Amino acid sequence: MIEIIPAVLPKTRKDIEDTVSRYLETSIQTIQIDLVDGDFAAPKTWPYNSKNQYEEYKILEEEGFPGWQDIDIELDLMIANPLESLERFIEWGPSRIIIHAGSVDPKSYIAFLEKHRSVQSFIHFGIAFSCDDLISEYSEILKHVDFVQCMGIETIGKQGQVFDERVLTQIKQVKKIVPDMIVSIDGGVSPETSKQLIKAGATRLVSGSYLSKSIDVVEAIHTLSGENSESEI
Repeated sequence: MIEIIPAVLPKTRKDIEDTVSRYLETSIQTIQIDLVDGDFAAPKTWPYNSKNQYEEYKILEEEGFPGWQDIDIELDLMIANPLESLERFIEWGPSRIIIHAGSVDPKSYIAFLEKHRSVQSFIHFGIAFSCDDLISEYSEILKHVDFVQCMGIETIGKQGQVFDERVLTQIKQVKKIVPDMIVSIDGGVSPETSKQLIKAGATRLVSGSYLSKSIDVVEAIHTLSGENSESEI
């Protein structure tokens, strides 16, 4: 079954609230929140663009993410040195956390996962690959993460970019190393590319601009997942 995951690049906490509200009455079970620090990727998103990050953290720790009772949260950490802040993100209570390969030493990430193995019973950890990453160089870490996210665009941190077909090869390379690995695609997901991605082996499709711009969001979800004949290419 193909899972569709809406993504949001939040400028404010309200952007998260609005995104959750948009999908509560749909089949969506998880929303991806893209956190960008302005160093590893740009531009900055909430909470890194806030004048008082501490206050934002405090509110979140006290109240939780908007709609957390009804929908799961997936954190895509487009930040430098993510392991230094990972304990805090775990406390936020997401269902999944994604760390980008270019932001972390693979051995250090493996060591963290081995040390926090019990945490993986309620939070799934993934690793994201850019189109320039050589999957063969990360074969060891693939044995430790719960899923992989391949970027379908060249530049991370921005929505609405052109689809990069190199991601199709990456999906196959991941599956060759770990055949049953869950593969998520973030970026460039549209009715024109979704069928190719699913055929290559993707089981999760993360969509930002296509879903956010759709008037009929339920129809858009069905189209991306291949449930509508309109999604045929």
